[in-house]
Amino acid sequence: MSKSLRSGKASILSTKQLEKFLTQLPEKYALLAETMYFSAGRVGEISSLRVRNINFSHGIIILEKSSTKTK
Repeated sequence: MSKSLRSGKASILSTKQLEKFLTQLPEKYALLAETMYFSAGRVGEISSLRVRNINFSHGIIILEKSSTKTK
């Protein structure tokens, strides 16, 4: 889609759309994409998660502050 046709607004996938999208991905990428979707984490934040970042008893993921390459 060309930039001129974009509305500039984000949209949220329906449950059906998300399931369809995730089933199209290899399993290891589906888990990454699903975690990103539900945590609003970026690729770098999610791929750098460690066990210490997950609180299993409370069901939360702690995303550590990341730095950006641009200033």
